[in-house]
Amino acid sequence: MEYDMGPAVEWAVKNGYAKVLVQVPDGLIPVAGEIASEFEKEGMEAVVWMGGNFGACDAADPRIAGCDALIHIGHAEMPNLELDYPVYFHELGDESDVIPALRNALNEVEGPVGLLTTVQHVHKLQDVKDFLERKGIVVYIGNPTGRVKYPGQVLGCNFSPALMVRSKVNMYIYIGTGRFHPLGAAMVTGKKVLAVDPHTGRHEIIESGERFLRVRYGLIAKAMDFKRAAILVSTKPGQNRMGIAEQLKEKVKEMGKSADILIMDKISPQSLLGSGYDIYVSTACPRIALDDHMNYDRPILTVREFEVVLGTRKEWAMDCML
Repeated sequence: MEYDMGPAVEWAVKNGYAKVLVQVPDGLIPVAGEIASEFEKEGMEAVVWMGGNFGACDAADPRIAGCDALIHIGHAEMPNLELDYPVYFHELGDESDVIPALRNALNEVEGPVGLLTTVQHVHKLQDVKDFLERKGIVVYIGNPTGRVKYPGQVLGCNFSPALMVRSKVNMYIYIGTGRFHPLGAAMVTGKKVLAVDPHTGRHEIIESGERFLRVRYGLIAKAMDFKRAAILVSTKPGQNRMGIAEQLKEKVKEMGKSADILIMDKISPQSLLGSGYDIYVSTACPRIALDDHMNYDRPILTVREFEVVLGTRKEWAMDCML
């Protein structure tokens, strides 16, 4: 993984910052000190943030550490995220060759296809497109909206590039690791996703996730008879939705039930254990409810799932992730 800090250091020097906060993803914690030293070589003081780095929506506030600016490593800037402190988003490009793994998966491809990936591989999408087109496969890369910066890039909360080309493709090809993003794309679009992992060389066809949907429907059903809800709000700048939390609380009160707004930086099962609520509602990143629900002692729902419980949303599907 490339983590040359030259552009970020140049930015900090150009702006005359004396002290910077360096926020690294978990995978770079072992070299966080080495990264920080790149700034100190230029006469700056550097402090390393150890509070997590889950995305651009989780950009730490450098003022907490008495710093002038934040160096956020590993994620692309969110176009519609407004921060009131200076931030340099240092993207990490994975230089793994994606073509060998893709070549092994060609017999699974049913064109036309749409290409999807995360920011780590987005610079490889043109290579993938060229390779597939040489094989006679029609390829589309959808444009982004909202929080997404690049064509073909997907986030856990935004699959707009997939939706932009849904009517044109038979399936999608996702380049990257893990199942979360391709599963989300499959459920949001209703189409198959061929997930190709350039690290392991393996591939997998992911369908619409009916089993996952059944689990979510089950949690909604369990939540229907709640008496007391905890509405969870994160202080992370790109996840703070206090206004929505207040609206939900008011709706609960109109139903003659009880709700409290709980605010915290990192929402976790441990922070809520034994708190006495019947259900939890996460207004922050949807992955909190969708990925980790089995670790909570009560049903945990997304905002849109809770709207079904409240009766303000008649139908529910995986657009709860958007």
